[in-house]
Amino acid sequence: MNSVDKNTDGDYLVSARHTDTIYKISGINGEIIWRFGGKTSDFVHEGGFNFSKQHDARFLESNRTHTIISFINNAASNVAQSASYSSALIISLHTAALPMTATILSQYDRPDRRLTRRMGNVHTLPNGSRLVNWSQGGYITEYGLDGKPVLEARFATDRFASCRVYKHEFVGRPSYPPTVRSFAYGRKQSGATTACHVSWNGLQRLLRGDFTLMRRTVRSHWAKCNVKASRPSSCMMVTRRKSAWKL
Repeated sequence: MNSVDKNTDGDYLVSARHTDTIYKISGINGEIIWRFGGKTSDFVHEGGFNFSKQHDARFLESNRTHTIISFINNAASNVAQSASYSSALIISLHTAALPMTATILSQYDRPDRRLTRRMGNVHTLPNGSRLVNWSQGGYITEYGLDGKPVLEARFATDRFASCRVYKHEFVGRPSYPPTVRSFAYGRKQSGATTACHVSWNGLQRLLRGDFTLMRRTVRSHWAKCNVKASRPSSCMMVTRRKSAWKL
């Protein structure tokens, strides 16, 4: 078992990799409502498609007659293989039909035509795009509404793998306020240089405009300096002479 999802009725969608089956389990008594895939599937697979060693089965939509789910069809393990390459599938299950039928709505093939032999997931984004994690080497692909890849990324090494990958809007809320540190270089005031480092650790509101630093002048007055927060977490400024800085 590698994933469990729960719908609004309280029933569960369970993915069992070693039986090549996705189960719907009653949230009331724990009984199997139906089996999709494997040797004892309750569904007719339209077009004769198959899947195996799947991961991350998720409810997407449901009504009285149909259930739409997503999962990654690994199609292989270290000892078995049912397809040439892995893919992500969006499936419509017609549960009111006799017999029940399963239809592929969308299929997202792994672009490099290789196999994901373990782990992986499919994340449906708010705009309807799909983010697919192919696991090994952190390889991911985002597909647009037309089903074509719009983004690909991977780790710099295949040494590591990602079990699950998700994409969300990020709002930085660090637990401490922005900090400033300044360091003076040079023995004499006339030839000295001061480097001022400011860090706000991703504080989101600083990415939307300027912030103000105070610099002590030669006459010991504090002068305002407006700084554009153009980087995600920090910036550095260099000034002539020795000077103190504060936020």
